[in-house]
Amino acid sequence: MKTEKQRLVIEIEKRTVDKRTGHISFQFRIGPFKKTMGTTIGAALRRTLLSLSKTLAITSACGNFNNGNSIREDLFELSLNLQRIHIKSSFFPYIGTARIQKVGPAIITAQDLKLDEGLEVINPYQYICTLNGSYPLDLHIMISSPEVNQGSDHIDPINPVKTTNKNLLKLREADINNIFGASTNSFSENLKKQNSEFNLSVEKSKKLLANLNNLKTLKDSRSNIIKTNLKDSKIKLNPPQKLPLDIIVVDPIYSSIQSCGFEVIQTTNSSVSEYEELIKRGVTDTEEFLKFVVVSRGDIEPAAAIELAVLELQETLTILEPLPHVYASEKNLLLALEMSSQFMLTQKIRDSLVDSYTIELLKKLDLKHLNLPVNLELLLRREGFVTLQNLISIPLELFKRIGLKENDLVSIEKSLNSFGLSINLDKNLKWELIPNSLPL
Repeated sequence: MKTEKQRLVIEIEKRTVDKRTGHISFQFRIGPFKKTMGTTIGAALRRTLLSLSKTLAITSACGNFNNGNSIREDLFELSLNLQRIHIKSSFFPYIGTARIQKVGPAIITAQDLKLDEGLEVINPYQYICTLNGSYPLDLHIMISSPEVNQGSDHIDPINPVKTTNKNLLKLREADINNIFGASTNSFSENLKKQNSEFNLSVEKSKKLLANLNNLKTLKDSRSNIIKTNLKDSKIKLNPPQKLPLDIIVVDPIYSSIQSCGFEVIQTTNSSVSEYEELIKRGVTDTEEFLKFVVVSRGDIEPAAAIELAVLELQETLTILEPLPHVYASEKNLLLALEMSSQFMLTQKIRDSLVDSYTIELLKKLDLKHLNLPVNLELLLRREGFVTLQNLISIPLELFKRIGLKENDLVSIEKSLNSFGLSINLDKNLKWELIPNSLPL
């Protein structure tokens, strides 16, 4: 005999929040799965969770660090401290700036950040730096989500929204050259004079050419040696990038999940009934459960992250569905229509069962969940009304007989409507026409 297929069950075991770091730990159990399927599903779900990037991060900072020893930390430590700040946003994608303005001596933490509306620092006690003496600090911090401004050549850390395809670093170097233009011009004039003196003597110029040729041969030989060494070491060198001296580059962490782990648990709990079922089905048919522990950085709830990961897995696996133009035949189309109709029918039956089950559960709730006035709730409890089922299963005449007024019934009806229940109170019903006693 074939055993009925069991439905997947998700049991939430524990949820804790670290007030200092803002991390949310979430532990749940899901199953049952077939033998060896627990590891497959757990690994896929774990990889998808770790790749989620629904968060914001600090990418760079620009400040006045040319005032001597204004802060105790060096720029590398400051970059690492900014990297550890986690920011929660209610909208995506996002790009903008935050600002820190303070005068020392002071200890600066993440709660000193001035953010836009809709942004929130998850770990406000994260240490950033310490200001020395009476030095002022004016720090502009750039914040962005991972999917914005990937095609632009440069982002101004002070005005990051104004992204252009121009290389502003070269423009900045040109401005610096304009400021120090006089010294550079004098230097170039001296070089021209020296070159004119060297050109006067032909013999000296020949010697210089010979020396230059020797230097070129040495340079070519050294470059060939370096290239062969790089080929042997398999190291890829990227072209150097020029940045202004007052910009701190931060390596952003866009992962929403701090850590994620799972454990495959067998069904056997040393119970006699379960052991007898295992003997009937066989040891190879032993079902498995997955025990997950997900720790998020606080910018997203772990339950919502799991839902997003499952949806992403479903979208990824849709490419494995049969292509319609390959299997398009009359028989296959009829089978597809039949399967879709059966699926829709089962979906309707399932929805109706779920609705009826939830309504039955709601009827067993206590009166305190309606949030009624205290006097009204005490009156109902004195008359024997304990659950919502007691309210919706009696006629309106009984409410009038126990001394309720029309306003009380309206408040009860509104509270029940929030749960999807009702006492069938008609808007056109006149309270004076309701009898005070029940008909025999």
